[in-house]
Amino acid sequence: RISSAMPELALAKTLWGVEEANDTSQWDALFTRIKAEGFQAVEAITLVWRKDPKLFRELLDKHGLDLICQIHTTGGDVDPKTGEYLYCTSNKLHEHLASFMKLTAEVGPLKPVLINSHSGHDSWGSGDKAIAFLKTALKVEAALGIPVVHETHRQRLFFSPYSTKELLDVPELAALKLNA
Repeated sequence: RISSAMPELALAKTLWGVEEANDTSQWDALFTRIKAEGFQAVEAITLVWRKDPKLFRELLDKHGLDLICQIHTTGGDVDPKTGEYLYCTSNKLHEHLASFMKLTAEVGPLKPVLINSHSGHDSWGSGDKAIAFLKTALKVEAALGIPVVHETHRQRLFFSPYSTKELLDVPELAALKLNA
């Protein structure tokens, strides 16, 4: 049966690679343009919202845009010496868990509708480390009350379709949500 409560498509504009996103003085005009282009939300990484979280949220509200926060466990910063973006700096479970908890707590005041997490490390495969991380991530998600999706991305937990299938077959991880 087809439900009368059909899902609706919501369009989100990623701010990854959008130069104006790096300049707080351009956010108002940027969000005006994004809204006019028909988007209902933006997706932003830590480097964007950390510039001025309060202003970021105020301008999203002004333009009627929802927020998807993209987080990168053990990443999301810039190396002060090289200026390079630090994407995934560790393969240690405890560091990814601490990073996930810190980042998800940080996004709370921004009132995102969704958190897109580049989670864990591909070296874990579908073994105990991966399962331990994801069980904790599901508990954190439930406590936050904000849906968390885990991106299928190189260098991350869901890089391989083979280990992804094995993880999706773990009964304790039935509530897991992925995106690509």
